[in-house]
Amino acid sequence: MRVLLMLAGAILAASLDAALLLLLPAALVTTAVDVNLVLLGLSVFSLFVTPALVQARASDASAIASLGPQYVAGGLLIACVVASLSAAIHGLPTVAYALDVLACGGFLCVQLLIRVSQNKIDAVTRNDRDRGLNLALVNRLFDLRDSLNDESLRQAVEKIADKVRYGPSPARELSHGVDAELEALLTGFPSNGNDLSFAHVSVRKLDELVGRRARLLQDFRRRS
Repeated sequence: MRVLLMLAGAILAASLDAALLLLLPAALVTTAVDVNLVLLGLSVFSLFVTPALVQARASDASAIASLGPQYVAGGLLIACVVASLSAAIHGLPTVAYALDVLACGGFLCVQLLIRVSQNKIDAVTRNDRDRGLNLALVNRLFDLRDSLNDESLRQAVEKIADKVRYGPSPARELSHGVDAELEALLTGFPSNGNDLSFAHVSVRKLDELVGRRARLLQDFRRRS
């Protein structure tokens, strides 16, 4: 798909330049005109490679959000190059080159801003996805609470769930080890829920793990 898009862009750009060269009188074809014809072809070609240039490292959301600005930037670049080509045809090479510099510089600046925006969108999306880990853990703890008959255990598990719910935002690369221990402990609860002594020990272990998880995340947030 990507190769076909790039091939279509190359064909259209080459056809456009060839048509303009055929239509322009030989006396008007100067170095400035040649330069701007090349830039015009590259500008048209850029519209076809925009989907390939858009990169989302953590989410598809940043790729989709970046497509619009990419095409707008490509369209503005084409408009500036057309204006520059017109100046070159009318014997104003200095103006043409100045417009070329502004157009290319502006296009590169927009690409950098788009990349910054992508990074921000990726960070927000990643954070939302990681918050889902907290929600899943809270739901598991509430399910555990509902499965217990002892009121003191129910209240203790509910307090632990509140610690997770209102605790620091998760970072999966940091809390993965603790989360694995929590998962193992929660999985072992249903088959041992009727043993009150074991349940009390397990709840204390749960509380310790959740506290260690919160401290790890707080330290990570302070350093980042």
